[in-house]
Amino acid sequence: MLKVRPEQLKTLQSSVETTFDKRIVAYLLQHHADLTVKIPAGSFSIKTLPPATLETMVHVGLERARTYGLTWQSKLVAFVILMFAVAPNFDEYPRVQQILLDEKIPPNDRIDRLWEHITDQDWETIEKRYTIGAWNLL
Repeated sequence: MLKVRPEQLKTLQSSVETTFDKRIVAYLLQHHADLTVKIPAGSFSIKTLPPATLETMVHVGLERARTYGLTWQSKLVAFVILMFAVAPNFDEYPRVQQILLDEKIPPNDRIDRLWEHITDQDWETIEKRYTIGAWNLL
């Protein structure tokens, strides 16, 4: 019988996560290259961000998404894209937070509920509350 030691499993999991991070980076560069994001060093389009910075931002986004129990890749990607497209702290907005923490809704369904319950005016307010520090780049 094949046995996988915990340290081997951790290495494998890390490799899978790195691959997933890189796929999200590639997706952002292919589909959202001209999107402007603000970081402590200034405002940049995604395509002009230093690669290491972009990878860190994606990693921070995935970690943040997982705190809400998101596990499906499609939902994790949607969360990260919202961080880039709207604000890295979009999830702190009270109405968004209420949905993302609603235990009556399965975690991976919560992102879809945002589209149903957050108005265009809410999204505009969230954009205005953009907090650069939410990227944790310092």
